[in-house]
Formats: sequence, C-alpha cells, structure tokens
Amino acid sequence: PANVEAEHALLGCVLYDNDAFHRIEGLDASHFYEPFHGLLWTEICRRIGRGVLADPILMAEAFNSVPAFHELGGLSYLADLIDSAPPATSAPSYAAEIIDIALRREVIRVGTEAIERAKIDHDATGREIVDAVEADIFSLGETTVQKGFQTASAYIGGALQIVGQAFERDGGMSGIATGLIDLDRKIGGLHPSDLLILAARPSMGKTSLACNIAFDVARNYAWEQQPDGSKKTVRGGGVALFS
Repeated sequence: PANVEAEHALLGCVLYDNDAFHRIEGLDASHFYEPFHGLLWTEICRRIGRGVLADPILMAEAFNSVPAFHELGGLSYLADLIDSAPPATSAPSYAAEIIDIALRREVIRVGTEAIERAKIDHDATGREIVDAVEADIFSLGETTVQKGFQTASAYIGGALQIVGQAFERDGGMSGIATGLIDLDRKIGGLHPSDLLILAARPSMGKTSLACNIAFDVARNYAWEQQPDGSKKTVRGGGVALFS
C-alpha cells in the first residue's frame, strides 16, 4: 500500500510554509514509500531543526550527488511540489495518512515473514515462532504510539468528558471507586491506563490493602445492556490479581 500523492501534498505544504512542520507529529523518513521523499523529509527536519529555511533552491545543493533527485526532475520537481501544494493546515492530515499506510506495509511485512518462518524454520518450535511473531507485532505497536504536545482544544474536550462522567456518578468521581472514601476524593477513583504504586516497608499491609480494593471493585461490579447487545459497566469492574 502507498499514497505517493499524499507524500507530494505533505512535502509541498511544508516547503511552501515551514510553519506547517511544527503541526506534524510522529512522522519520520521511514514512513515514506518513495525513497527520495524520505531523504527530502530528513533534510527538511535537519534544516528546520537548525532554524534554517527549508527552501527548494537552498536545499537543491544537498541533493546534487543523489541520482534519484535528478531522475525525478531536480529543482523543477521541488518547485512542482510547491506549485501543487494544498493549504498548509491540511499537513497533519496528510502526515497521519502517510503514517497509517506505512504501518499497513509493516503489518504485511511482519505477516509475510511469519509465514515464511513457519514454513522453513524447522529448528524452532511452534511456540518459539509464535513468541517471535508476537515480539515483532509488539514492536510495531511501540513505534506507532504518538507522543508530543496536545492542542488546548483537544485537551479541553477530554477534560470536559471526564468532568461529565464525574457529574453523572455518585460521589462525583470519574473513575472506579476503591471503597476508600478519602483516597477516592484525592485521586478521583481508578482510571484507565493508571499505574499506581503502593509502597511501604515489609508487613505493613500492602497486599491486604490492594486485595481489599480489588475485592470492593469486583463486588460492586454492575453493567447495563446496550442497544447493540454489548455490556456497559456502570459500577465497579472486573478484576485480575497476579501474585
């Protein structure tokens, strides 16, 4: 899978208006299908990172020794990217499309390699092959995590959603109640993606406290049937305990 037109549009946006570069997150040279586009993006990142203008005329010299640059048309190719560039505000959308398609290519690669490994690697056990494939897929998941700053509008939307959830629940919490009123008032209950560290000296009751919280959450578990047949948790939750 590839969308070279999206790559053209993205590069044109940034070359036309370097400020568009700062609205793009998570994109690197490996995401581009056309190899020269990856080289061009690397040079754009290098120049803007140094506070230097990323301009086709100024950048052309960096690619004089690159055959692909001349095969594509040289300086006129870079000029065409700018001439056909869409509005700079659309750059993040094109970047997201390029990243998504690159991920699809990686999924195909991992799947193909898994099939070939299962066919020809007779020294490995089936379990070892599964573990290797799982590691490859996990690696894909790590590389697609988007990090960076969040716009105020996006953050406010999420904050308002949390406030709404708290308003609708007894006790004014957005998360799941631990059963300890004072603790819930401070942390707002338990939330998805939370990693809570319970630390104390030996024999101070860490395990007992954790088990009591887990038991209270499980005991209060309740759900409602949704129109699509799924279950929506309205109180408490399912608990898994590993010791």
